[in-house]
Amino acid sequence: MDQTGTTGAARGALRGLSLYVVLLTGMLLPSSALAVDLSLPAVEAIPGETVRVPMTLTGLSDDEILSLNIEVRFDMGVLPKGSMVPDRRGALISAWSLASNMRLVPAGQATEGQLLMAGATATSAVTTDGTLLFIDISVPQDAVIGTSSPLTFTSSLFNDGVPAVTPSNGSLTVIAPRLKADFDAHPLEGAAPLQVRFVDKSSGGAEQWLWSFGDGGSSTESSPLYVYETAGDYTVSLTVTGASATATETKEDYVKVLPDQQPPAIVEGPIARGITHSGADIF
Repeated sequence: MDQTGTTGAARGALRGLSLYVVLLTGMLLPSSALAVDLSLPAVEAIPGETVRVPMTLTGLSDDEILSLNIEVRFDMGVLPKGSMVPDRRGALISAWSLASNMRLVPAGQATEGQLLMAGATATSAVTTDGTLLFIDISVPQDAVIGTSSPLTFTSSLFNDGVPAVTPSNGSLTVIAPRLKADFDAHPLEGAAPLQVRFVDKSSGGAEQWLWSFGDGGSSTESSPLYVYETAGDYTVSLTVTGASATATETKEDYVKVLPDQQPPAIVEGPIARGITHSGADIF
């Protein structure tokens, strides 16, 4: 055999040996005794609402995470394409590079979707528990009340498989609008007596209203007109009742009534004429 053939054989043997060493090292090096937990919650949202869903990491001890590959499956009949966006802001991987793709599962069911996420860092390893990332989910305005989509981990890989991952799946359920009390008013400041128009801004189907104006006065109108007679800072609350729920909104020191700033009335009195050192004529 010539020298070239000998060298090629040696290189082949070296590559084989290197692979053997890598595999053996992977088996012998210590790894985490416990898998980390990766979870998504069960959330509710109303049509047209965007919810920020946390993906939570727990159980990370001596390991560090420098890369991730995660797949979450969902029902595109409930959450159409473009409705799910990974969000790193305020999360453990806020300084990472992160790529994502939302699509139908190849050769899957008609509405079976997948959100693919891949991220990595060279300098900002994850070493603590917390929110790994968020998924911003926008529920369509025409979403059907009562429908639900699973949020199922079908793949979750950190680094080269260490630490191992125990996933906990979540879900999103579309619910009817929640009853929420809110209100506005104008003007919010002025001299007594101050006339204020209160406007109901509640959502979710309010059917009854109870206002408390902070000075002992109240009203059951939806958008009442009220007069404050005395100076002071007044806390206003509105309680609304719907078909099956009650909600209250309170605004502290919401209306500021200043003292009466009208100048004193001028009252005509007696007029003195013909004033001398000894007297005067009073009219």
